[in-house]
Amino acid sequence: MKNFYVILMFLFIGCNSKSDKQDALDFYSSRIENLDINTDTEYVIVLPGLGCQGCIQEAELFMKNNISRDEYYFVLTKVESLKLLQQKTGINISEYENIYIDREMNFDLPSNNTIYPAVLKLENAMVQSVSFQSPENDIFSRIELER
Repeated sequence: MKNFYVILMFLFIGCNSKSDKQDALDFYSSRIENLDINTDTEYVIVLPGLGCQGCIQEAELFMKNNISRDEYYFVLTKVESLKLLQQKTGINISEYENIYIDREMNFDLPSNNTIYPAVLKLENAMVQSVSFQSPENDIFSRIELER
């Protein structure tokens, strides 16, 4: 009987995880429709200003190293200080067309994943997948390996 509950728990967790991914995909798909994204854009990076500090630092470093590349579009949400972000990254945000500052917090995902940077993989300007940079998932290294 104990094994039955363990199996039931794994099935529930698996379904929850799949549902969370689909919810994130649906959420972000509806949000990017309102952005002026270049046709060359392959990834939209949603960078929260608050959350998992190490994960956010990884995303800021990725942004700093890739800001000039047309295939990336950056959405900055929950930004407490643009001036501080510009100092940390060395990026003058107003100089780049591939940065959107989400002042209305339209990209603030209503889930536990909101503390992690999100990477939206696009195809024909449509979100195909969503991944999150987390301590268990180094998504930015994988993106760079694809290049």
